[in-house]
Amino acid sequence: MRSVNKRHTQNKGMCLHKASLLGLCLFLIVAFVVGGTVAYVFTKTSNVENTFVVPEYDVNIDEDFPDDRTIKKDVAIEVTGDMEVYVRASILISWKDEAGNILATTPVGSENEANGSDYQIVWGDSSNWFKARDGFYYYKLPVQGTIVKNADGTINGTLTDILIKECYPLKAAPKEGYFLSVDILSQVIQTTPVEAVATAWGVTVNSDRTISKELSADNTKAE
Repeated sequence: MRSVNKRHTQNKGMCLHKASLLGLCLFLIVAFVVGGTVAYVFTKTSNVENTFVVPEYDVNIDEDFPDDRTIKKDVAIEVTGDMEVYVRASILISWKDEAGNILATTPVGSENEANGSDYQIVWGDSSNWFKARDGFYYYKLPVQGTIVKNADGTINGTLTDILIKECYPLKAAPKEGYFLSVDILSQVIQTTPVEAVATAWGVTVNSDRTISKELSADNTKAE
């Protein structure tokens, strides 16, 4: 079952970055998303008159996660609205119970069902995702948000390429009552001014508007 969780998750944590350029006060609220919806507000104050611009925009985790929770498939980030942004994500994998308690033991993963592994993860085949040394997975292309209203009242936006093709457990948790939890936390930042993303994320904005950063030693997404 394809699902996009629209639940607000402000209590999952919020980071605030501030930038100033050419007399404009740019206030950027960057928020993490854990399988839910969150929005940031970009407020612009001109030198002539006070004008507030609040874009219509949401960020969602788009994934196929069946009710029996046996496998997570086709994970991507969806951006709805009228703003162009850069996207990065982190992946937190743990043993968790229904109350949200996490075991101290960290699950061991592999890409080929290796002996002793607790889960298998298969990455999407897109070269637009790469893992940087800071542990984040960066989508190197800018993503222009869109709003497509469906007949049933739901709204679709622009999807990144698939980050995770599938992830599933290979064995039971080491303690009864716990299950494998795969949380995808996404973060977005507007593409202009370029100093905003360069300063906040420490990336390089290239002449073709892609972003790059020093790769992780175990990066599996780089060409």
